[in-house]
Amino acid sequence: MSVSRLSAQLWCEILFLCPHSTTIVFALICRNFRAFADRILYRKVRLSYHRALLFFRTLHGQPALGKHVRLLHLHRAESVRHEGPEFEAALSCMKQLHSLHIMCPIDVKALVNCLRTPLRTFTYGLPSCDTFHRFLVQQPYITSICLHHRLNREPSSWFLPMLEKVEALSEDLADLIVGAPVRRLKFRYQPAERVTQPVVPPIFFHLSAVPIVHVECMACQLVDHDQLDIYLPHLETLVVSQDITWGDRLESNAYSRLANDLAGKLTRLPNLVLFIVVTDLGSPQAHRFCQALRRHCRAPRLGEFVFHTHNKCFRWSDFRLVDSTPTERLLIDCISHCAADLV
Repeated sequence: MSVSRLSAQLWCEILFLCPHSTTIVFALICRNFRAFADRILYRKVRLSYHRALLFFRTLHGQPALGKHVRLLHLHRAESVRHEGPEFEAALSCMKQLHSLHIMCPIDVKALVNCLRTPLRTFTYGLPSCDTFHRFLVQQPYITSICLHHRLNREPSSWFLPMLEKVEALSEDLADLIVGAPVRRLKFRYQPAERVTQPVVPPIFFHLSAVPIVHVECMACQLVDHDQLDIYLPHLETLVVSQDITWGDRLESNAYSRLANDLAGKLTRLPNLVLFIVVTDLGSPQAHRFCQALRRHCRAPRLGEFVFHTHNKCFRWSDFRLVDSTPTERLLIDCISHCAADLV
């Protein structure tokens, strides 16, 4: 069959299966291939500052390419920011953008004035301001948001009615989940909270419009407070990160005591299926932790335990069995549980 007779849909399927470098080669062969390859090359765009400048200039000169962009991730850059007519023109032409990750300084007013596409996923790594709040008001269809700094807005002015997944500082979580169908929560913490117990916000889980099934937090919020195990009866996945509850990492017994304390709390979560521990302690501690958890935990449905340490993932598919052994893999390959940036 002639190459020209293959449908555009079939070519797209073929290029989706090709490595990125192969797609670039296809784009250089002929004009027809270039049209197919552009759909793939511009679909997910992750750029450092200097490469992003070239990307914005390209869209400024060829705005038709903007319709292919679905995800835009701007990596962190210090002391420089994206602004000006090229940046504004690029935002205006990305009509199908649904996932935006901003980790470097930008002209926030350009977001308000130029980006009109309804976002679904949004990450913002900059301090918030009134202009940023106005931008969120224009984005009522966001279902997943990650905020690295405080919102600093009036608690009564919630504006994300379709939010399902949220990562934010603990003082902002209560404000974000009220009136929204949030099912997945991840606590972010101030730097000082990494070395001391975080300030526990007022209990707010009962304000949620739907049952919360996934929570990521520091261990002390589960061990030292009764928020999670009392107010989250529908919780299915729990991810806890290392904090001062771990104790002196030179004392081998401290880790088992933590496992015993956690086991008592987990027993009060009837729907818990998956428990993940994220820590930088050594892998031998994983087995001692699992043994202590196995002895004391009576959660009826909990059968899968995952231990993330350094760059390794240890997974017990049925850790209740005395003779069960974990599956070991690199953390970057642990796609089915959680990403490598949880620590």
